[in-house]
Amino acid sequence: MESKLLILAPYPTSENNKDGMISRVKAIDTLFENIPRTYLYVSLRSFIKAKKYSDGIVEVNSLNLLIHFRTILKLIYSHQHIYSHSIYMLTFLWLFISKKQTSMTLDLHGVVPEEEKYFGKTKIRAVYYDFIETQIFKRLTNAICVTDAMKAHYQNKYKWFTGTFLTYSIIPDNLQIIDKETVKFVKEQNNKKIHVIYSGGAQSWQNIDLMMQIIRNNQSPEIYYTILTGDKKIFEDKIKNNKINPELITVVSRNPSDLWKDYIAADYAFILRDENIVNRVACPTKLVEYLFYGLIPVVLSEEIGDYKKLGYDYFKMEIFSQIKKPMSVNENNINIAKKIIKVNQSTNLAQFILKS
Repeated sequence: MESKLLILAPYPTSENNKDGMISRVKAIDTLFENIPRTYLYVSLRSFIKAKKYSDGIVEVNSLNLLIHFRTILKLIYSHQHIYSHSIYMLTFLWLFISKKQTSMTLDLHGVVPEEEKYFGKTKIRAVYYDFIETQIFKRLTNAICVTDAMKAHYQNKYKWFTGTFLTYSIIPDNLQIIDKETVKFVKEQNNKKIHVIYSGGAQSWQNIDLMMQIIRNNQSPEIYYTILTGDKKIFEDKIKNNKINPELITVVSRNPSDLWKDYIAADYAFILRDENIVNRVACPTKLVEYLFYGLIPVVLSEEIGDYKKLGYDYFKMEIFSQIKKPMSVNENNINIAKKIIKVNQSTNLAQFILKS
């Protein structure tokens, strides 16, 4: 069958499945699993030699913008529908997409111009992405937002947009329903200590140094910390530099499918996001995981996505030292995660995109 859907993103594989963005790409891909589709990932510097292969009914292309320009244009113009994972995937390609010829859906993932403003290395990138975001919205058929807060942000920013907004949350594909007896057994095995985890990378916006300061100031035989990360060396160095007792903390890299084992053993989980527009509209993958397994997040700002509106339970980091005992599974947070998942499941996204 001929591919009518072009997806702008790296194709999800076992090699890149720990990347946060790929988690979203993979989750969306499963919705199109019976539909022939083509992946296109374009770079200005990489893929001097084109990387092309097939995976069942999926065609995968990793191409260099300059060297394979004609092939890229051919792929764009030969597809009826384009699904782009974030504005970043359209950095070079937005110029070649016409609303008259192609239906285009943008999965926003985040607020890119604002991300560049707060976390980028140069102001010019923020200005550029703000410009191309406007140009992209002029070409868009659908804008997929990960939270209602994000949808409200873009509805206010682009009041003239005539396309369709849809909220479709980021739900990790590694969530597993664990029977209550297993959870109860694990909790009983770990009820002599407070167990606190962090799951994620060492990026600056994760406020890792602040987290290390909190751990350093709350070292106790009664508390055990686990860092789940692909950046083991960075965390090991920070633990050493902060003079944190290595007997009270473990740094480990896990396959996403095994994270549940650490989550059901834990009581609390760090997610120290700053108070800004980037985080107010976000849907962090790890926060969904924390809630799904009944953990209580320890936050710097509680204003993360739609979660405060939904009534999630959390601890402010300022009162972390007041935590004195392990917690039972937090049913309220589990129910919030289930509610978000149910909203996603009630949406036929593939039909929505391909009928646009």
